[in-house]
Amino acid sequence: IFSLAGEDTRFAVFDHFKYRSIGHKYSYNCNALFSSIPINSSHIRLFPESVQSRYYLESTIIINGVEVLFIETHLDWNEGSNGASHRKSQLSVLVDKFSQYPYVIICGDFNVSNDSEFSSFLKAGFSMANSDTHGVFYTYPSEAPSQAIDNIIVKGFKIDRVDAINDMRLSDHLLLRASLVFQ
Repeated sequence: IFSLAGEDTRFAVFDHFKYRSIGHKYSYNCNALFSSIPINSSHIRLFPESVQSRYYLESTIIINGVEVLFIETHLDWNEGSNGASHRKSQLSVLVDKFSQYPYVIICGDFNVSNDSEFSSFLKAGFSMANSDTHGVFYTYPSEAPSQAIDNIIVKGFKIDRVDAINDMRLSDHLLLRASLVFQ
């Protein structure tokens, strides 16, 4: 829907990826995984509390014989009187569900008001590409980034390098990118 030329993102941007899992589209929310690695399974998991319809796409991929959970999400922002509290609940769901697994990659637009909202991930043994040892990357809005709301949160991986790419043709956010190495 962001293409003025009417192009479908699957083909205009991600056509070179052989495997894909695309979740439901609710307004501007649509979580997807495009991969050159086969996707074993994907499931849409609705958050129990949300202002808008919010969910995470939980996929399983095998990398070097190791099962990795890959989670893509887009959390509530401070919309209305419940946005912040629902986002807090959504963050708790992610931490509670995935902290027990050895290899996890959680990424997306977390819409946090400040980076302290990520602290529960750090306490649970996760590492983060944004607002952790690699520094703070302001990713929104792309025309004058001032908010660090996008992140790549991992368990079982060392984050080797992080950067943010600003291409306003692709998103109203900077694209956060990280290199991950198995630990």
